[in-house]
Amino acid sequence: MYKIILLFVLLFAGFQNRAQTPVYLYFASHNEMNDATYHGLNYVNPVHFAMMRNYVKAVCDTIITYNARYVLQVESNFILGCLANDNAATSDTDILQWADATPQIDVEPHNHFKPTTGLGYNPYNYADLAHLLDSCGLPAPRKLMGGFIWRNFTTPPISEDWTIWQTPQPGHTFTNYYWQPQFIWGGGSPNHIQDFQAFGVWQPSAPTVAGFGIHNPAQPLICIGGGCNDDFLLTDTTNVTLLGNRIINLVNYLNANTWPDTAFFSFKIMMNFRNFTSPDFAAKAGQLLQRLRPYAETGKFQWKTVNEVYTSWQNLHSDPNDNFVFPCENIPISNATPPPCNFITSVTGQTNVCTDNTVTYSAPFMAGSTYLWTVEGGIIVSGQGTNIIEVQWNNGIAGSVSLIHSVE
Repeated sequence: MYKIILLFVLLFAGFQNRAQTPVYLYFASHNEMNDATYHGLNYVNPVHFAMMRNYVKAVCDTIITYNARYVLQVESNFILGCLANDNAATSDTDILQWADATPQIDVEPHNHFKPTTGLGYNPYNYADLAHLLDSCGLPAPRKLMGGFIWRNFTTPPISEDWTIWQTPQPGHTFTNYYWQPQFIWGGGSPNHIQDFQAFGVWQPSAPTVAGFGIHNPAQPLICIGGGCNDDFLLTDTTNVTLLGNRIINLVNYLNANTWPDTAFFSFKIMMNFRNFTSPDFAAKAGQLLQRLRPYAETGKFQWKTVNEVYTSWQNLHSDPNDNFVFPCENIPISNATPPPCNFITSVTGQTNVCTDNTVTYSAPFMAGSTYLWTVEGGIIVSGQGTNIIEVQWNNGIAGSVSLIHSVE
């Protein structure tokens, strides 16, 4: 006698619904001019460059595996290392051109311009970096100014450096090359003590405490808020469980609350090249991505690069007066263990079986998951709680296999 088996995935009502307010997430990283001085990483040195290239490739591969998003921001020292040691000017497989050509990764400049000699000397400004990236074979123009000083500071004395880019500027080294960003991101401060931390999309009015967070549609530069710098940092010593908790709790908070029509949240998970040298850094990124995967796949947030974030904003808000600025201090960040996320999955196995036979049924494996199986018309012989079970069917003419799949 044959038996017809129905396969089900049990879902809690409403959990699949996509949030009305956009929530976007991406990884971002910098390398710095002081990597050689403080961390022994001289990228023009072929041995050092080859080592870092492998680490960067491992992080990129991990991002790609999970179809996440990554904004890879590089300073002149790494770009020059790529030109010197990776044939970047003549090869389309150098690390920067390869990464930028993938749909998951955008390569953009990050700059600390210091034309005077001494510690931190850097004769390349943002226009020079854009030109160097052109020389690496990346399609022009780069759109993002990945880090800037948002206002004047007195201790130590550092001046704002973004308003000059409201018009195209020449390179300091490549004086015939002019460049202007479309987006600014990462409003910094000395030692990152007083960064401008906010969510949203707006055109800043002025480089002042009162004016930077005020939208002025007549200003040409668009600021993409990066979220909260201190709360979402992945280093070689990060507790991935706690970092995952903070991200998930924020995503749940944004999904659970009612926001104005212009509300628009995007934020980053920040990384730095100096931490990539830890042998398990890429694995840590993978652990975090595995933890976040069900929240992306159930629509609680979407992976997007900064360029994709702005495209999404434009698609939703054609009115130049539309803007959204929401400071970090207005949003709670919690390390508490979030409730499990019930996950859309599939069950595979025979649906036309002989009575009294033992048959295997399975669902995709995901680390940290809870699998609760229910069988009618038979008994579970083994595997309850795992993603694979064996079922001994009885003599009835119909049966069913049901699964609730949750991720902690």
